[in-house]
Amino acid sequence: MPASSLPSSVFISEEACRQILRMARQAIEHWLDTGNLSLDPVCPHPDLNKAGGLFVTLRKKGDLRGCVGQMTSDEPLFRLVQELAVASASRDFRFPALDQSEWPGIRIEISVLSPLTRILSPNDMEIGRHGIVVKKDGRTGVYLPEVAPEAGWSKEEFFRRCAKDKAGLSEDEIEGAEIYVFSSQKISE
Repeated sequence: MPASSLPSSVFISEEACRQILRMARQAIEHWLDTGNLSLDPVCPHPDLNKAGGLFVTLRKKGDLRGCVGQMTSDEPLFRLVQELAVASASRDFRFPALDQSEWPGIRIEISVLSPLTRILSPNDMEIGRHGIVVKKDGRTGVYLPEVAPEAGWSKEEFFRRCAKDKAGLSEDEIEGAEIYVFSSQKISE
């Protein structure tokens, strides 16, 4: 597949980046204070009124503390970030719900995603630029673009780890799996 047809970086403006981080932080603070999700009904920034996918990652002293995302959505980014910020704090099955005592040490990262592009082979992607989605028989695995370089994985290993570890496919089931790539704009506090 020609590189020009693969997704490139997604860009929202610096002001939109500041707003989306603020909205995520305020949503978690409201949830910690009340136990409820409260969504801002409007957002004046046009970059955040577009529908799309994103992930919200919480880090505590640099370590993962929660991460929940949605690859696509009909909701505007400003609404989705609020929902997923609270989900990252409260519904990531790998961690207990965040509590008020941890909150001061939590840092938020948001990955705004491009649309998915199907590829035929792991060789068609670029490590560090593309995230991956592997699908087969109703099972799906996802890794964000930063996972492969942080782990030191090759393209093939990135694909196989996603297929096995995230989609739950056996070695025999990997053949014929659909592979999609996407790019992301990472926004961090």
